Amino acid sequence: EFSSSLCTDPGCGQWFPDGGRASQTICNDRRQADAAARAGRGAVRFPAGTYLVDSGVLTIGSNTLWVAEEGAVVIIKLKNGAAANSSIINVIGGAVNVRISHLTIEGNRTNQTTSNNRGEQINAGASTVEVDSCLFHNIRGHAVKAKTGPTGSACSNIRIHHNVVYNCGIDTQYVLQFGYDVLRSSICDNYIYSGGPNCQAIGISN
Repeated sequence: EFSSSLCTDPGCGQWFPDGGRASQTICNDRRQADAAARAGRGAVRFPAGTYLVDSGVLTIGSNTLWVAEEGAVVIIKLKNGAAANSSIINVIGGAVNVRISHLTIEGNRTNQTTSNNRGEQINAGASTVEVDSCLFHNIRGHAVKAKTGPTGSACSNIRIHHNVVYNCGIDTQYVLQFGYDVLRSSICDNYIYSGGPNCQAIGISN
């Protein structure tokens, strides 16, 4: 496993894995993706490896693709004792044209002291977001949540499909959840099994 640390490159301010090829590519890829996203062509292709991250440090903006390199097994794993009520990956509010594909999101739930973390959170106002072909594993909370927004800021065109969700959720939460105001969106063809106590698979809530 790689640990994660703050990039010291001036103006970067992002957390990225240490060790091997990852330390040489992910930061550069991410910074290039930021610039490319502004031009409408952002892509980050992760090399194989397990990336230890703190909750809330990985954010995705508009016109961005995050995907494993072809044939690579990429595990984004929450570090031990992460902060409560935060997400491993955040799609920022108002982002458009985002896809997350072929990644494993590992919540490391047996080593968390708090009761609630999320795999991916899609924040209010995001639109045309696709999460597909991912594995969500051992998360103490929602695997994917699209948030309810203030009036006029609903998420829309969210597609959650062809994912595997294993041992996620806690208490009475929905494992895959849409806010009650999410528009023109779908959750389909996902395989969900072995959730937390009293969890429900799919639901709509605030």
